[in-house]
Amino acid sequence: MLRHAGPVLRARFSPGGNQVATASHDGTARIWDVATGGAVGPPLRHQGSVSSVDWSPDGGRVVTASDDGTARIWKVTPGPAFGTPVGPPLDHQDRVISARFNRYGTWVVTASFDGTARVWDAATGAPLNQRLRHEDRVVAASFPSTNTRVLTASWDGTGQVWILRTGRPQGEPMRHEGKVIDAEWSPDGQLAVTASEDGTARIWHTLTSSPADAPLLATLAEAIGGIEIDDQGLPAPVPDREERLAALRRDSAAMTGVTPTVGRFLGWFLADPWSRAITPFSQITAADYIKRRLAEGTPEARRQAESIYPGHPLLRAPAASGR
Repeated sequence: MLRHAGPVLRARFSPGGNQVATASHDGTARIWDVATGGAVGPPLRHQGSVSSVDWSPDGGRVVTASDDGTARIWKVTPGPAFGTPVGPPLDHQDRVISARFNRYGTWVVTASFDGTARVWDAATGAPLNQRLRHEDRVVAASFPSTNTRVLTASWDGTGQVWILRTGRPQGEPMRHEGKVIDAEWSPDGQLAVTASEDGTARIWHTLTSSPADAPLLATLAEAIGGIEIDDQGLPAPVPDREERLAALRRDSAAMTGVTPTVGRFLGWFLADPWSRAITPFSQITAADYIKRRLAEGTPEARRQAESIYPGHPLLRAPAASGR
């Protein structure tokens, strides 16, 4: 039994699954060994109830959130440095209800009853941008897998997506008829779900566009399709298709102002189809896919690979006989 002197408000397994971190109303967080149930190191102490604890992806640190108006990052690797704070306290003007790392462990986002969320450098404790401000208490804040935005939930009846780089809201608030008490990203960062005291949860599309996206995509479509709309609004042949495609290939890596999704799609679309990834968001290359299908050793697997990548060099060798 993992025992505190007060109610335990949060418990989280470490990334490796061999330890558990707990946050308690007794003003401490603790690390416990899963195999023995014994405490690992001394308590991590705040001056108020500890409402939240989250592990860094490497398991070497935890971040805690407390009613004392601070979040703190702690070293929790075995040794003399266990329990040492990393950087200064992450200060708010009221209770800090949540603190979470991003997927790389480089940033922390905190949510506070002072009506704000903040993003902090996990190494130095320095704030990265302006406060992400709601009109009432902020009770949840998190990063998506892409690390470019922050999602918050507030008692003002809204969830909100924020652009991490600027600290500005992305789009309109996600409105409910009551307090929003939680919000979470989908694994791919394209959707958000909010939970509210109005008796509903809602799923929201969070992708947005940039003013630079439309002309870029129009140029790509015209170059591929060979048709553009002239000044009279009529379809007309594109006289310089190859030049437009060459310019897009040349300039795509240095383009600014486009949304990450559009930029990634463009780079993928213009890349060599035999060596690029199988989709704009995959890590599997065409060659990897073909090798995996051929390794299955069935005619159907080979046919499927050939239908997607006809003429690929890896498929030019004849199929093995006797299969």
